[in-house]
Amino acid sequence: MLKDRYGDTREVVNAHIQEIISLPTISGASKQKIHNFYDSLVGHVQALETFGKLGDVNGNVRMTLDKLEGIRADLTRTSPEWKRWTFPDLVEALRQWIERNPLQQSDKDAKKDGSLWKDGRRDKLLLTKEQSRQCVYCESQGHRSVECDKVVSVSDRRKVLSNKHLCFNCTGEKHRASDCRSRIQCYHCKRRHHTSICDKLADNPKLLCQPSSKNVVYPVVVVKVEGVKCRALLDTGSGSSFASSTLLNTIGKKALRQEFKSIEMMLQTATRKIDVYEVEITDIEEKVKLSCELNRIEKNVLMSVPNPRYKELIRAHEHLRGVDMNDEDEKALLPVHLILGASEMSRIKTAEPARVGEDGMPVAEKTTLGWAIMLPGRETNLPT
Repeated sequence: MLKDRYGDTREVVNAHIQEIISLPTISGASKQKIHNFYDSLVGHVQALETFGKLGDVNGNVRMTLDKLEGIRADLTRTSPEWKRWTFPDLVEALRQWIERNPLQQSDKDAKKDGSLWKDGRRDKLLLTKEQSRQCVYCESQGHRSVECDKVVSVSDRRKVLSNKHLCFNCTGEKHRASDCRSRIQCYHCKRRHHTSICDKLADNPKLLCQPSSKNVVYPVVVVKVEGVKCRALLDTGSGSSFASSTLLNTIGKKALRQEFKSIEMMLQTATRKIDVYEVEITDIEEKVKLSCELNRIEKNVLMSVPNPRYKELIRAHEHLRGVDMNDEDEKALLPVHLILGASEMSRIKTAEPARVGEDGMPVAEKTTLGWAIMLPGRETNLPT
């Protein structure tokens, strides 16, 4: 996977931590809800490990375990060291519970009977994050709390948090900042409060409505896989290509074969039996066709990336004029269901020169599947 090769990852890491904190509390033992909880948790834990930040959030393990009220005893019964669990330990315990409690066909059919499947809107299922955390101030799904342009002043934002009885540190429910287990720090001053209510924002109101210019912009293109639209991350650092189980279930193809592979995308490097699929990938207009082998990853979404707001990005940089991006989603986090590795990258390169501006500006590269924009970072800033 791409780590923070293309820039400062603090905002991305913060988004994944917030998603873990906002996971729902499950009081019963609904297999469907617990399977969904597991899929979401694995995705965010994997992303944090990729960025080298997983150890920084292990203080949230107990809080996350407490969300599984209905099966908490089952998870901890056989582990005398459960009070010292890290997130990989919790995920492994959940994985074993899920293996003991698989979804029945009736559960899967019920999921397919939802409105997205009835209307046949498979593209929306894969291009749009189904449960994106809304802004706590105006309750919009289109932006993060720190970017709210309706409740702007720091004092008004604090009033909203107080009236809603939300934590001033993580904006979560059912606890105060003094009891908050999150290790998140303010992005601006590094103190213990939510970035959206930082006093530095009060001193400089322009910061309140401006998204950070330091966000990572990953090279992502919208493609069709067997006719189904989804986002693909272009990763020259990956030796293979991967697809989410959601994508492969949606296109309905059978596996070509099974292979034992060492997978480094998971919580740790492990040799596992992986289903390999042969699919056809095209650009949006279906003018370019690419036969590709994909390794199945049992996750609803491979990863979620911050929305780069392509239109605003292109308008702000003269060297990007003429670059046409076909992703107009307005949500703060965008799901990625496909990762194309080095072998596929070599096949979709074009002779058109990359659009390169000054140091620190975004770079655009034309591929046969469409334009991809990335915001490069400095190698000296990479974590060891």
